[in-house]
Amino acid sequence: MVQDSHSKMDKDYQISVLRKHIEDLRKEIESYKKTLDAYDIDEVEEMSDIEYVCVSEIKKLKKLSDGPGLDESEVKKLDMLHKNLRMVRNQPVDKKALKTKASSVDELLKIVNGGKDE
Repeated sequence: MVQDSHSKMDKDYQISVLRKHIEDLRKEIESYKKTLDAYDIDEVEEMSDIEYVCVSEIKKLKKLSDGPGLDESEVKKLDMLHKNLRMVRNQPVDKKALKTKASSVDELLKIVNGGKDE
């Protein structure tokens, strides 16, 4: 009977140690999730170093643009990063003239007003 009580105490202790370990792992996972959120990382995917740098720097510039805006050197940096990112991803880089359509003032006002005629 004494041996059974020691056996039960050992099992209870092991269970409490494992529960503590699980709780520690949950806290660690939560910490990692907060880090991903802080760096605005939606998905973890494999990418080359150059692609990672481009994406990271573009995100930094995006945050800057939310404030007072970008200065000329930052705009040039953004343009360069965007071109590099497109090249790394095997996407076309050529800037082609945007095709525009002539619009009347009434059509533009309708777009601005959400499709409602004023």
